[in-house]
Amino acid sequence: MQAMKRFRPWLLNALAMFSILLCLATAIQWHRSYHTEDDLVYFGHSLCGALHTMNGSLSFVYTNANWEQPNVEYSTQTPRASVNYANPSGKNPFWGRLGFCFIYGSEPTNLRLNRLPPGMSYPPIQRFCEILIPLWFVMLLCAAFPVWRFVVEPVRSRKQPGCCLVCGYDLRATPDRCPECGTIPQKKEIISN
Repeated sequence: MQAMKRFRPWLLNALAMFSILLCLATAIQWHRSYHTEDDLVYFGHSLCGALHTMNGSLSFVYTNANWEQPNVEYSTQTPRASVNYANPSGKNPFWGRLGFCFIYGSEPTNLRLNRLPPGMSYPPIQRFCEILIPLWFVMLLCAAFPVWRFVVEPVRSRKQPGCCLVCGYDLRATPDRCPECGTIPQKKEIISN
């Protein structure tokens, strides 16, 4: 149990640092998405899933297409500026303005006008789902844990009675000097009348 208490801060710090790296990578991808559209696509026997980054957004796409040879492909291209990825149908203007979008539906395959690549086919009813999330929101999510770990938690622990005001160490066992950082706490003088 004591080893777990010692290991916990290291684990939380490592997770916070990993989250900071994800935040930085998302910021770089956010900037890149306005110049380059990245596509990571999985073609499977009964589903096709894709991740796209374009024009400041991250898009998850799923359809129940059939592919003869399952594989994963990565490609890049110049973003198509004429397409409004954030709000393609013009519905839900509030969330669309923020960059969020959710599309789900199904339709008969014979209504599809675009031609499919060789080896790809749709079942009689095609289902599709697309979730669009702005990259600024992903960046905020990645930054939330490090802010809690390195800003909120230390301030909260320092305000607790019986803790060191510098590092937040529990001083109940050693009230004269902090064994963690060496700070000598100020004694409150009691003035008697």
